Amino acid sequence: MRSFSRILSGCCLLAAFCLFGARAHAQSATSAGTVFWLGYMENLDLGGNGPPYLYVVVNAQQSAQVMLEVPATGDVFPYSVPAGGSTVIYVPSNFSYPIGAEVYYDDGLRITSDVPVTVHAIHHRLYFSEATLVLPYPELGTDYRVVAEKDVNDASPSEFLVQATADGTEVQITPSVPTSSFRPAGVPFTVMLDAGNTFQLQSFDDLTGSVVTGLDAAKPIAVFGGSKMGRVTCTAATDHLWTQLMPTTSWGTHFAVVPYKDRGGDIFKVIALNDGTTVSATTGLTLSLNAGEYATPLISDPALISSNAPIAVVQFNQSQDCNGGAPGDGCMAFIPPSDHRSLSSRFWSLTGPGGATTGWTPLHTLNVVLQAKAGAPAVLLDGVDIGPQFQPMPAAAGWFFVRKDIVEGPHVLESASPYQAQVSAFGDYNGLTFYTGYQEELVSTAITTPEQPDVLDLLAPVGAPWVFQAAQPFAQGTLTIVEATGRVVRQWSNVRDGQVVRHDLGPGAFIYLFHDRQGGVRQRGRLVVMP
Repeated sequence: MRSFSRILSGCCLLAAFCLFGARAHAQSATSAGTVFWLGYMENLDLGGNGPPYLYVVVNAQQSAQVMLEVPATGDVFPYSVPAGGSTVIYVPSNFSYPIGAEVYYDDGLRITSDVPVTVHAIHHRLYFSEATLVLPYPELGTDYRVVAEKDVNDASPSEFLVQATADGTEVQITPSVPTSSFRPAGVPFTVMLDAGNTFQLQSFDDLTGSVVTGLDAAKPIAVFGGSKMGRVTCTAATDHLWTQLMPTTSWGTHFAVVPYKDRGGDIFKVIALNDGTTVSATTGLTLSLNAGEYATPLISDPALISSNAPIAVVQFNQSQDCNGGAPGDGCMAFIPPSDHRSLSSRFWSLTGPGGATTGWTPLHTLNVVLQAKAGAPAVLLDGVDIGPQFQPMPAAAGWFFVRKDIVEGPHVLESASPYQAQVSAFGDYNGLTFYTGYQEELVSTAITTPEQPDVLDLLAPVGAPWVFQAAQPFAQGTLTIVEATGRVVRQWSNVRDGQVVRHDLGPGAFIYLFHDRQGGVRQRGRLVVMP
Protein backbone atom coordinates (compact mmCIF):
# COMPACT_ATOMS: atom_id res chain seq x y z
CA MET A 1 0.00 0.00 0.00
CA ARG A 2 1.31 3.44 -0.86
CA SER A 3 1.30 6.52 1.37
CA PHE A 4 -2.18 7.70 2.24
CA SER A 5 -1.97 11.04 0.44
CA ARG A 6 0.47 13.22 -1.40
CA ILE A 7 0.63 16.79 -2.65
CA LEU A 8 2.36 17.06 -6.00
CA SER A 9 4.36 20.19 -6.67
CA GLY A 10 4.17 22.12 -9.93
CA CYS A 11 7.66 20.86 -10.83
CA CYS A 12 6.57 17.24 -10.43
CA LEU A 13 3.50 17.82 -12.55
CA LEU A 14 5.49 19.43 -15.33
CA ALA A 15 8.06 16.65 -15.32
CA ALA A 16 5.38 13.98 -15.44
CA PHE A 17 3.61 15.73 -18.29
CA CYS A 18 6.81 15.82 -20.34
CA LEU A 19 7.51 12.18 -19.53
CA PHE A 20 4.14 10.81 -20.67
CA GLY A 21 3.86 13.05 -23.72
CA ALA A 22 1.12 12.70 -26.30
CA ARG A 23 -0.81 9.90 -24.55
CA ALA A 24 -1.06 11.77 -21.26
CA HIS A 25 -4.52 13.21 -21.85
CA ALA A 26 -7.17 10.75 -20.65
CA GLN A 27 -10.34 11.17 -22.64
CA SER A 28 -13.68 11.46 -20.90
CA ALA A 29 -15.44 8.12 -21.36
CA THR A 30 -18.96 9.24 -22.11
CA SER A 31 -20.92 9.44 -25.35
CA ALA A 32 -23.20 12.07 -23.81
CA GLY A 33 -22.30 15.66 -24.63
CA THR A 34 -23.44 19.04 -25.81
CA VAL A 35 -21.49 19.43 -29.08
CA PHE A 36 -21.25 16.82 -31.86
CA TRP A 37 -19.75 16.89 -35.37
CA LEU A 38 -21.18 14.70 -38.12
CA GLY A 39 -20.20 13.88 -41.69
CA TYR A 40 -22.00 11.49 -44.04
CA MET A 41 -19.88 9.57 -46.55
CA GLU A 42 -20.60 8.81 -50.20
CA ASN A 43 -23.26 6.16 -50.73
CA LEU A 44 -24.86 4.77 -53.89
CA ASP A 45 -24.88 7.23 -56.82
CA LEU A 46 -27.61 9.80 -56.29
CA GLY A 47 -29.33 8.79 -59.53
CA GLY A 48 -30.27 5.32 -58.23
CA ASN A 49 -32.63 3.84 -55.62
CA GLY A 50 -34.38 7.09 -54.84
CA PRO A 51 -33.09 9.88 -52.62
CA PRO A 52 -31.03 9.46 -49.45
CA TYR A 53 -32.83 10.02 -46.15
CA LEU A 54 -30.41 11.40 -43.56
CA TYR A 55 -31.56 11.33 -39.95
CA VAL A 56 -30.11 12.53 -36.66
CA VAL A 57 -31.66 10.97 -33.52
CA VAL A 58 -31.12 12.92 -30.29
CA ASN A 59 -31.76 11.20 -26.96
CA ALA A 60 -32.06 13.08 -23.67
CA GLN A 61 -32.55 12.29 -19.99
CA GLN A 62 -33.76 15.82 -19.32
CA SER A 63 -35.58 18.14 -21.72
CA ALA A 64 -33.16 19.57 -24.27
CA GLN A 65 -33.07 22.39 -26.79
CA VAL A 66 -31.05 21.20 -29.77
CA MET A 67 -29.65 22.99 -32.81
CA LEU A 68 -28.73 21.29 -36.09
CA GLU A 69 -26.18 23.61 -37.70
CA VAL A 70 -24.30 23.84 -40.99
CA PRO A 71 -21.28 26.03 -40.11
CA ALA A 72 -20.32 26.67 -43.75
CA THR A 73 -23.70 28.18 -44.64
CA GLY A 74 -24.84 29.54 -41.29
CA ASP A 75 -28.07 27.50 -41.45
CA VAL A 76 -29.50 26.64 -38.03
CA PHE A 77 -32.51 24.38 -37.36
CA PRO A 78 -33.91 24.30 -33.78
CA TYR A 79 -35.53 21.22 -32.20
CA SER A 80 -36.79 20.11 -28.79
CA VAL A 81 -36.23 16.75 -27.11
CA PRO A 82 -38.58 15.71 -24.28
CA ALA A 83 -37.18 14.61 -20.94
CA GLY A 84 -36.49 10.89 -21.02
CA GLY A 85 -37.20 10.68 -24.74
CA SER A 86 -35.83 10.86 -28.27
CA THR A 87 -36.38 13.15 -31.24
CA VAL A 88 -35.80 12.09 -34.85
CA ILE A 89 -34.46 14.96 -36.99
CA TYR A 90 -34.64 14.73 -40.76
CA VAL A 91 -31.67 16.50 -42.31
CA PRO A 92 -33.01 18.85 -45.04
CA SER A 93 -32.76 17.22 -48.46
CA ASN A 94 -30.58 19.95 -49.93
CA PHE A 95 -27.74 18.68 -47.70
CA SER A 96 -26.16 15.46 -48.89
CA TYR A 97 -22.67 13.94 -48.90
CA PRO A 98 -19.38 14.33 -50.81
CA ILE A 99 -18.96 12.55 -54.13
CA GLY A 100 -15.53 11.57 -55.42
CA ALA A 101 -12.21 9.90 -54.76
CA GLU A 102 -10.49 12.91 -53.15
CA VAL A 103 -12.96 15.66 -52.44
CA TYR A 104 -13.59 18.53 -50.05
CA TYR A 105 -17.16 19.15 -48.90
CA ASP A 106 -18.40 22.21 -47.06
CA ASP A 107 -21.72 21.09 -45.62
CA GLY A 108 -20.69 19.01 -42.62
CA LEU A 109 -23.05 19.19 -39.64
CA ARG A 110 -22.78 20.26 -36.02
CA ILE A 111 -25.33 19.33 -33.36
CA THR A 112 -25.45 21.38 -30.15
CA SER A 113 -27.60 21.03 -27.05
CA ASP A 114 -28.15 23.02 -23.86
CA VAL A 115 -27.84 19.81 -21.77
CA PRO A 116 -25.96 16.53 -22.32
CA VAL A 117 -27.56 14.23 -24.91
CA THR A 118 -26.55 11.21 -26.96
CA VAL A 119 -26.74 11.24 -30.75
CA HIS A 120 -27.19 8.51 -33.36
CA ALA A 121 -27.06 9.17 -37.10
CA ILE A 122 -28.81 7.12 -39.77
CA HIS A 123 -28.25 7.16 -43.53
CA HIS A 124 -31.32 5.45 -44.96
CA ARG A 125 -31.35 4.47 -48.62
CA LEU A 126 -33.33 1.77 -50.40
CA TYR A 127 -31.10 -1.36 -50.02
CA PHE A 128 -28.18 0.84 -48.87
CA SER A 129 -28.71 1.91 -45.23
CA GLU A 130 -26.26 2.37 -42.36
CA ALA A 131 -26.01 4.09 -38.96
CA THR A 132 -23.50 5.14 -36.31
CA LEU A 133 -23.14 6.37 -32.76
CA VAL A 134 -21.94 9.99 -32.96
CA LEU A 135 -19.17 10.93 -30.52
CA PRO A 136 -19.31 14.22 -28.58
CA TYR A 137 -16.54 16.78 -28.92
CA PRO A 138 -14.56 15.70 -25.79
CA GLU A 139 -14.32 12.15 -27.19
CA LEU A 140 -12.60 13.31 -30.38
CA GLY A 141 -8.85 13.40 -30.82
CA THR A 142 -6.04 14.14 -33.26
CA ASP A 143 -4.59 10.64 -33.80
CA TYR A 144 -6.51 8.00 -35.76
CA ARG A 145 -5.92 4.69 -37.51
CA VAL A 146 -8.59 4.17 -40.14
CA VAL A 147 -10.84 1.12 -40.24
CA ALA A 148 -12.58 0.76 -43.61
CA GLU A 149 -13.64 -2.16 -45.82
CA LYS A 150 -12.82 -3.32 -49.32
CA ASP A 151 -15.50 -4.51 -51.72
CA VAL A 152 -14.65 -8.16 -52.44
CA ASN A 153 -15.46 -7.65 -56.15
CA ASP A 154 -13.24 -4.53 -56.39
CA ALA A 155 -16.20 -2.72 -57.94
CA SER A 156 -16.70 0.00 -55.31
CA PRO A 157 -14.17 1.89 -53.18
CA SER A 158 -13.39 1.75 -49.51
CA GLU A 159 -13.43 5.26 -48.06
CA PHE A 160 -12.97 7.44 -45.02
CA LEU A 161 -13.95 10.99 -44.19
CA VAL A 162 -12.21 13.58 -41.99
CA GLN A 163 -14.12 16.49 -40.46
CA ALA A 164 -12.66 19.61 -38.81
CA THR A 165 -14.09 21.15 -35.65
CA ALA A 166 -12.19 24.44 -35.94
CA ASP A 167 -11.09 26.83 -38.68
CA GLY A 168 -7.58 26.42 -39.99
CA THR A 169 -7.26 22.74 -39.12
CA GLU A 170 -4.29 21.08 -40.83
CA VAL A 171 -4.54 17.31 -41.15
CA GLN A 172 -1.82 14.89 -42.26
CA ILE A 173 -2.99 11.72 -44.02
CA THR A 174 -0.84 8.69 -44.77
CA PRO A 175 -2.76 6.18 -46.92
CA SER A 176 -2.10 2.50 -46.25
CA VAL A 177 -2.72 1.62 -49.92
CA PRO A 178 -2.68 3.52 -53.23
CA THR A 179 -5.76 5.73 -53.49
CA SER A 180 -8.18 6.24 -56.36
CA SER A 181 -6.72 9.73 -56.75
CA PHE A 182 -3.22 8.23 -57.29
CA ARG A 183 -1.81 9.01 -53.86
CA PRO A 184 0.92 6.42 -53.16
CA ALA A 185 0.80 4.20 -50.11
CA GLY A 186 2.91 5.27 -47.15
CA VAL A 187 3.49 8.84 -48.37
CA PRO A 188 1.89 11.51 -46.15
CA PHE A 189 0.09 14.56 -47.50
CA THR A 190 -1.78 17.37 -45.77
CA VAL A 191 -5.16 19.01 -46.18
CA MET A 192 -6.48 22.23 -44.66
CA LEU A 193 -10.06 22.38 -43.36
CA ASP A 194 -12.31 24.90 -41.64
CA ALA A 195 -14.94 24.08 -39.03
CA GLY A 196 -17.47 21.61 -40.42
CA ASN A 197 -15.54 21.02 -43.65
CA THR A 198 -14.94 17.39 -44.60
CA PHE A 199 -12.38 15.61 -46.76
CA GLN A 200 -13.19 12.22 -48.29
CA LEU A 201 -10.57 9.77 -49.58
CA GLN A 202 -11.27 6.55 -51.51
CA SER A 203 -9.39 3.49 -52.75
CA PHE A 204 -10.35 0.27 -54.51
CA ASP A 205 -8.06 -1.46 -52.00
CA ASP A 206 -8.69 -1.48 -48.23
CA LEU A 207 -7.81 1.83 -46.58
CA THR A 208 -7.72 0.17 -43.16
CA GLY A 209 -4.50 1.13 -41.36
CA SER A 210 -4.24 4.59 -42.92
CA VAL A 211 -3.00 7.18 -40.44
CA VAL A 212 -4.88 10.45 -39.93
CA THR A 213 -3.28 13.07 -37.68
CA GLY A 214 -4.51 16.52 -36.73
CA LEU A 215 -1.38 18.66 -36.53
CA ASP A 216 -2.75 21.00 -33.84
CA ALA A 217 -3.58 19.29 -30.53
CA ALA A 218 -6.05 22.09 -29.75
CA LYS A 219 -8.13 21.27 -32.86
CA PRO A 220 -9.55 17.73 -32.59
CA ILE A 221 -11.04 16.10 -35.67
CA ALA A 222 -13.78 13.55 -36.35
CA VAL A 223 -13.10 10.56 -38.63
CA PHE A 224 -15.59 8.14 -40.23
CA GLY A 225 -14.69 4.96 -42.12
CA GLY A 226 -16.32 2.31 -44.29
CA SER A 227 -17.15 1.65 -47.92
CA LYS A 228 -19.25 3.36 -50.56
CA MET A 229 -20.98 0.11 -51.58
CA GLY A 230 -19.14 -2.83 -50.08
CA ARG A 231 -19.65 -6.55 -50.39
CA VAL A 232 -18.56 -8.21 -47.14
CA THR A 233 -17.28 -11.76 -47.79
CA CYS A 234 -20.01 -12.65 -50.32
CA THR A 235 -20.16 -11.33 -53.88
CA ALA A 236 -23.90 -11.15 -54.51
CA ALA A 237 -24.95 -7.73 -53.18
CA THR A 238 -23.49 -4.45 -51.94
CA ASP A 239 -24.45 -2.18 -49.05
CA HIS A 240 -23.17 1.09 -47.65
CA LEU A 241 -20.74 0.79 -44.70
CA TRP A 242 -20.16 3.74 -42.38
CA THR A 243 -19.19 4.20 -38.72
CA GLN A 244 -17.51 6.86 -36.64
CA LEU A 245 -14.02 5.87 -35.50
CA MET A 246 -12.56 6.37 -32.05
CA PRO A 247 -9.16 8.09 -31.78
CA THR A 248 -6.29 5.80 -30.85
CA THR A 249 -6.23 7.28 -27.32
CA SER A 250 -9.60 5.56 -26.78
CA TRP A 251 -8.59 2.14 -28.10
CA GLY A 252 -8.56 -0.63 -25.51
CA THR A 253 -7.29 -4.05 -24.52
CA HIS A 254 -10.54 -5.79 -23.55
CA PHE A 255 -13.74 -6.14 -25.62
CA ALA A 256 -17.01 -8.04 -25.29
CA VAL A 257 -18.51 -9.01 -28.66
CA VAL A 258 -21.89 -10.50 -29.56
CA PRO A 259 -22.51 -11.62 -33.17
CA TYR A 260 -25.81 -10.58 -34.71
CA LYS A 261 -28.77 -12.89 -34.29
CA ASP A 262 -29.43 -15.93 -36.53
CA ARG A 263 -26.65 -15.48 -39.08
CA GLY A 264 -23.92 -17.93 -38.14
CA GLY A 265 -21.29 -15.44 -37.01
CA ASP A 266 -19.78 -12.12 -38.03
CA ILE A 267 -16.48 -10.78 -39.31
CA PHE A 268 -14.50 -8.87 -36.66
CA LYS A 269 -11.70 -6.68 -37.97
CA VAL A 270 -8.96 -6.35 -35.34
CA ILE A 271 -6.24 -3.74 -35.89
CA ALA A 272 -3.14 -3.12 -33.77
CA LEU A 273 -1.74 0.22 -32.67
CA ASN A 274 1.72 -1.06 -31.70
CA ASP A 275 4.26 -3.61 -32.91
CA GLY A 276 4.32 -6.90 -31.05
CA THR A 277 0.61 -6.93 -30.23
CA THR A 278 -0.85 -10.28 -29.23
CA VAL A 279 -4.60 -10.85 -29.26
CA SER A 280 -6.63 -13.72 -27.82
CA ALA A 281 -10.32 -14.54 -27.48
CA THR A 282 -12.37 -16.90 -25.37
CA THR A 283 -13.16 -18.76 -28.62
CA GLY A 284 -9.53 -19.91 -28.78
CA LEU A 285 -8.53 -17.30 -31.35
CA THR A 286 -4.92 -16.02 -31.16
CA LEU A 287 -3.34 -13.30 -33.31
CA SER A 288 0.04 -11.60 -33.58
CA LEU A 289 -0.02 -8.14 -35.17
CA ASN A 290 2.31 -5.21 -35.69
CA ALA A 291 1.31 -1.54 -35.87
CA GLY A 292 -1.34 -0.95 -38.53
CA GLU A 293 -1.76 -4.65 -39.29
CA TYR A 294 -5.18 -6.24 -39.02
CA ALA A 295 -6.93 -9.60 -39.13
CA THR A 296 -10.54 -10.45 -40.00
CA PRO A 297 -11.60 -13.58 -38.10
CA LEU A 298 -15.12 -14.98 -38.24
CA ILE A 299 -16.50 -15.25 -34.69
CA SER A 300 -19.65 -17.32 -34.30
CA ASP A 301 -20.33 -17.12 -30.54
CA PRO A 302 -20.34 -14.26 -28.02
CA ALA A 303 -16.78 -13.81 -26.79
CA LEU A 304 -14.26 -11.72 -24.92
CA ILE A 305 -11.29 -10.37 -26.87
CA SER A 306 -8.17 -9.23 -25.02
CA SER A 307 -4.73 -7.96 -26.00
CA ASN A 308 -1.42 -6.90 -24.49
CA ALA A 309 -1.56 -3.46 -26.17
CA PRO A 310 -4.32 -1.16 -27.50
CA ILE A 311 -6.36 -2.47 -30.43
CA ALA A 312 -9.51 -1.49 -32.30
CA VAL A 313 -12.28 -4.00 -32.99
CA VAL A 314 -14.96 -3.42 -35.66
CA GLN A 315 -17.89 -5.77 -36.23
CA PHE A 316 -19.21 -6.48 -39.75
CA ASN A 317 -22.46 -8.15 -40.69
CA GLN A 318 -21.70 -10.12 -43.84
CA SER A 319 -23.48 -9.64 -47.13
CA GLN A 320 -26.84 -11.40 -47.15
CA ASP A 321 -25.88 -14.55 -49.06
CA CYS A 322 -23.36 -15.41 -46.30
CA ASN A 323 -25.90 -15.03 -43.48
CA GLY A 324 -27.27 -18.54 -43.41
CA GLY A 325 -30.55 -17.52 -44.98
CA ALA A 326 -31.23 -14.62 -42.64
CA PRO A 327 -32.08 -11.27 -44.27
CA GLY A 328 -29.71 -8.36 -43.84
CA ASP A 329 -26.79 -7.00 -45.85
CA GLY A 330 -23.41 -5.60 -44.88
CA CYS A 331 -23.04 -3.06 -42.06
CA MET A 332 -20.34 -2.19 -39.53
CA ALA A 333 -19.92 -0.88 -35.97
CA PHE A 334 -16.83 0.32 -34.11
CA ILE A 335 -16.92 -1.59 -30.81
CA PRO A 336 -16.05 0.44 -27.69
CA PRO A 337 -13.73 -1.22 -25.16
CA SER A 338 -15.62 -3.20 -22.54
CA ASP A 339 -15.17 -0.56 -19.85
CA HIS A 340 -17.26 1.88 -21.94
CA ARG A 341 -20.63 0.99 -20.47
CA SER A 342 -23.85 2.53 -19.25
CA LEU A 343 -26.71 2.06 -16.83
CA SER A 344 -29.36 3.83 -18.91
CA SER A 345 -29.80 4.31 -22.68
CA ARG A 346 -32.39 5.86 -24.94
CA PHE A 347 -32.53 5.12 -28.66
CA TRP A 348 -34.85 5.00 -31.66
CA SER A 349 -34.69 2.17 -34.19
CA LEU A 350 -35.91 3.16 -37.67
CA THR A 351 -37.24 0.99 -40.50
CA GLY A 352 -37.38 3.48 -43.35
CA PRO A 353 -39.16 6.58 -44.61
CA GLY A 354 -42.94 6.74 -44.43
CA GLY A 355 -43.36 3.28 -42.92
CA ALA A 356 -41.99 1.52 -46.02
CA THR A 357 -40.56 -1.96 -45.41
CA THR A 358 -39.55 -3.59 -48.72
CA GLY A 359 -35.86 -2.86 -49.30
CA TRP A 360 -35.59 -1.14 -45.91
CA THR A 361 -34.85 -2.48 -42.38
CA PRO A 362 -38.00 -3.78 -40.62
CA LEU A 363 -36.31 -6.46 -38.44
CA HIS A 364 -34.94 -4.84 -35.30
CA THR A 365 -32.73 -6.53 -32.67
CA LEU A 366 -30.98 -5.36 -29.51
CA ASN A 367 -27.75 -7.05 -28.36
CA VAL A 368 -26.82 -6.46 -24.70
CA VAL A 369 -23.75 -7.75 -22.83
CA LEU A 370 -22.90 -7.27 -19.15
CA GLN A 371 -20.97 -8.71 -16.25
CA ALA A 372 -22.43 -9.97 -12.98
CA LYS A 373 -21.43 -12.31 -10.16
CA ALA A 374 -24.46 -14.62 -10.07
CA GLY A 375 -26.66 -14.42 -13.15
CA ALA A 376 -27.88 -11.39 -15.03
CA PRO A 377 -29.48 -8.70 -12.83
CA ALA A 378 -32.75 -6.95 -13.56
CA VAL A 379 -32.50 -5.29 -16.98
CA LEU A 380 -35.50 -3.20 -17.96
CA LEU A 381 -36.38 -2.69 -21.62
CA ASP A 382 -39.23 -0.19 -21.81
CA GLY A 383 -40.08 -1.06 -18.21
CA VAL A 384 -40.14 -4.86 -18.72
CA ASP A 385 -37.49 -7.03 -17.05
CA ILE A 386 -35.59 -9.01 -19.70
CA GLY A 387 -32.93 -10.21 -17.24
CA PRO A 388 -34.24 -13.82 -17.28
CA GLN A 389 -33.63 -13.93 -21.05
CA PHE A 390 -29.86 -13.44 -20.67
CA GLN A 391 -27.55 -16.39 -21.31
CA PRO A 392 -24.04 -17.07 -20.00
CA MET A 393 -21.28 -16.17 -22.43
CA PRO A 394 -19.36 -19.31 -23.47
CA ALA A 395 -15.98 -19.73 -21.75
CA ALA A 396 -16.34 -16.32 -20.02
CA ALA A 397 -17.44 -16.79 -16.42
CA GLY A 398 -19.53 -13.93 -15.06
CA TRP A 399 -20.45 -12.47 -18.47
CA PHE A 400 -24.00 -12.62 -19.87
CA PHE A 401 -25.66 -11.60 -23.12
CA VAL A 402 -29.05 -11.38 -24.82
CA ARG A 403 -30.15 -10.91 -28.43
CA LYS A 404 -33.64 -9.46 -28.15
CA ASP A 405 -36.07 -8.72 -30.97
CA ILE A 406 -37.57 -5.26 -30.64
CA VAL A 407 -40.02 -3.14 -32.62
CA GLU A 408 -39.43 0.02 -34.58
CA GLY A 409 -39.59 3.17 -32.49
CA PRO A 410 -38.21 4.70 -29.28
CA HIS A 411 -36.87 2.53 -26.46
CA VAL A 412 -35.35 2.89 -22.98
CA LEU A 413 -32.88 0.36 -21.55
CA GLU A 414 -31.96 0.46 -17.84
CA SER A 415 -29.98 -1.88 -15.60
CA ALA A 416 -28.54 -2.13 -12.12
CA SER A 417 -25.27 -3.34 -13.66
CA PRO A 418 -23.33 -1.51 -16.38
CA TYR A 419 -23.81 -2.89 -19.88
CA GLN A 420 -23.04 -2.37 -23.55
CA ALA A 421 -25.92 -2.38 -26.04
CA GLN A 422 -25.99 -2.47 -29.83
CA VAL A 423 -28.99 -1.99 -32.13
CA SER A 424 -29.27 -3.67 -35.52
CA ALA A 425 -32.00 -3.34 -38.15
CA PHE A 426 -32.11 -5.73 -41.09
CA GLY A 427 -34.26 -6.34 -44.15
CA ASP A 428 -33.99 -7.93 -47.54
CA TYR A 429 -30.44 -7.02 -48.74
CA ASN A 430 -30.20 -4.10 -46.33
CA GLY A 431 -28.80 -3.53 -42.85
CA LEU A 432 -27.64 -0.96 -40.31
CA THR A 433 -26.21 -1.06 -36.81
CA PHE A 434 -25.10 1.30 -34.01
CA TYR A 435 -24.10 1.26 -30.34
CA THR A 436 -26.50 3.01 -27.97
CA GLY A 437 -23.70 4.78 -26.12
CA TYR A 438 -21.75 4.77 -22.89
CA GLN A 439 -23.00 7.40 -20.46
CA GLU A 440 -20.97 5.64 -17.75
CA GLU A 441 -23.11 6.48 -14.73
CA LEU A 442 -21.00 4.07 -12.72
CA VAL A 443 -21.30 4.77 -8.97
CA SER A 444 -20.34 2.53 -6.09
CA THR A 445 -23.82 1.10 -5.57
CA ALA A 446 -23.94 -0.05 -9.22
CA ILE A 447 -20.78 -2.16 -9.20
CA THR A 448 -20.33 -5.74 -8.11
CA THR A 449 -16.99 -5.63 -6.29
CA PRO A 450 -15.06 -8.93 -6.22
CA GLU A 451 -13.00 -7.90 -3.21
CA GLN A 452 -12.55 -5.04 -0.77
CA PRO A 453 -11.11 -2.08 -2.72
CA ASP A 454 -8.06 -0.13 -1.67
CA VAL A 455 -8.80 3.19 0.02
CA LEU A 456 -6.52 6.07 -0.87
CA ASP A 457 -7.21 9.81 -0.62
CA LEU A 458 -5.77 12.00 -3.38
CA LEU A 459 -5.06 15.70 -3.84
CA ALA A 460 -5.16 17.68 -7.10
CA PRO A 461 -4.52 21.35 -7.91
CA VAL A 462 -7.18 23.58 -9.47
CA GLY A 463 -6.62 24.37 -13.14
CA ALA A 464 -3.54 22.21 -13.62
CA PRO A 465 -2.86 18.59 -14.57
CA TRP A 466 -2.39 16.09 -11.77
CA VAL A 467 -0.77 12.66 -11.66
CA PHE A 468 -3.17 9.85 -10.82
CA GLN A 469 -1.72 7.62 -8.13
CA ALA A 470 -3.00 4.03 -8.04
CA ALA A 471 -2.75 2.02 -4.85
CA GLN A 472 -1.41 -0.90 -6.89
CA PRO A 473 1.54 -0.18 -9.20
CA PHE A 474 0.84 -0.50 -12.95
CA ALA A 475 -2.93 -0.63 -12.41
CA GLN A 476 -5.15 0.48 -15.31
CA GLY A 477 -8.87 1.18 -15.50
CA THR A 478 -11.66 3.76 -15.48
CA LEU A 479 -11.50 6.76 -13.14
CA THR A 480 -14.87 8.22 -12.09
CA ILE A 481 -15.37 11.44 -10.11
CA VAL A 482 -18.64 11.66 -8.16
CA GLU A 483 -20.22 14.52 -6.23
CA ALA A 484 -21.56 13.95 -2.72
CA THR A 485 -25.05 13.71 -4.24
CA GLY A 486 -23.94 10.67 -6.27
CA ARG A 487 -23.91 12.55 -9.61
CA VAL A 488 -21.03 11.57 -11.88
CA VAL A 489 -19.21 14.76 -12.88
CA ARG A 490 -16.20 13.43 -14.79
CA GLN A 491 -14.92 10.12 -16.11
CA TRP A 492 -11.79 8.96 -17.90
CA SER A 493 -11.06 5.55 -19.41
CA ASN A 494 -7.73 3.74 -19.88
CA VAL A 495 -6.16 5.59 -16.94
CA ARG A 496 -2.85 4.14 -15.79
CA ASP A 497 -0.93 4.46 -12.56
CA GLY A 498 1.23 7.57 -12.84
CA GLN A 499 -0.70 9.05 -15.75
CA VAL A 500 -1.23 12.79 -16.00
CA VAL A 501 -4.93 13.72 -16.01
CA ARG A 502 -6.15 17.07 -17.25
CA HIS A 503 -9.34 18.30 -15.59
CA ASP A 504 -11.55 21.35 -15.12
CA LEU A 505 -12.86 20.59 -11.62
CA GLY A 506 -13.37 23.49 -9.27
CA PRO A 507 -12.18 23.56 -5.64
CA GLY A 508 -13.88 21.08 -3.35
CA ALA A 509 -14.05 17.50 -2.13
CA PHE A 510 -15.26 14.69 -4.37
CA ILE A 511 -15.52 10.92 -4.25
CA TYR A 512 -13.51 8.98 -6.80
CA LEU A 513 -13.84 5.36 -7.94
CA PHE A 514 -11.20 3.45 -9.90
CA HIS A 515 -12.71 0.46 -11.75
CA ASP A 516 -10.74 -2.33 -13.37
CA ARG A 517 -11.60 -3.45 -16.91
CA GLN A 518 -14.10 -5.99 -15.59
CA GLY A 519 -16.08 -3.30 -13.76
CA GLY A 520 -14.96 -4.03 -10.19
CA VAL A 521 -14.05 -1.14 -7.89
CA ARG A 522 -10.34 -1.62 -7.13
CA GLN A 523 -9.75 1.70 -5.43
CA ARG A 524 -11.83 4.49 -3.93
CA GLY A 525 -11.46 7.51 -1.69
CA ARG A 526 -11.70 11.28 -1.55
CA LEU A 527 -10.29 13.56 -4.22
CA VAL A 528 -9.66 17.02 -2.80
CA VAL A 529 -9.17 19.73 -5.42
CA MET A 530 -7.00 22.43 -3.84
CA PRO A 531 -7.30 26.12 -4.80
